[in-house]
Amino acid sequence: NKVEELFGNYVTRCLFSQNWVLRDAALCKMTFSLSTQAISDDGGGALFRIIEFGIVDKNQQVYLSALVLLSSTLAQTERAPTNHISRIVSQLLQKLSDSSRKVVEGSEIALLSLANFECVDLSQIVNSSLRKIKSKESKGG
Repeated sequence: NKVEELFGNYVTRCLFSQNWVLRDAALCKMTFSLSTQAISDDGGGALFRIIEFGIVDKNQQVYLSALVLLSSTLAQTERAPTNHISRIVSQLLQKLSDSSRKVVEGSEIALLSLANFECVDLSQIVNSSLRKIKSKESKGG
């Protein structure tokens, strides 16, 4: 599918591996690839789905690599898709309550950097931040 078209079969298989080192390497390779290739609108949607996938990963290194990919993707995007940004902001807000200091700091930095990108509508961040938390989300799951 789209991920395979953009980054090839090997990187795609690494991204969906059970081994966190391979998932992390795939996200790093994708971030590096963004510096050498332009991303189409279709490819941008696929990248945002990959970022969402990485942000919910239980491994903190994979999570942090997904945040780097988010920053690189936003730097090349003219207009960030609303649906993806609101889901990403929601996940970042949930990570603020994580027990790992690295994860919390990564979330704080990512939220602040989201606000600095012109392609992201600030109202998306505010609306996602102020929406009522469902009981399932408030219990961390």
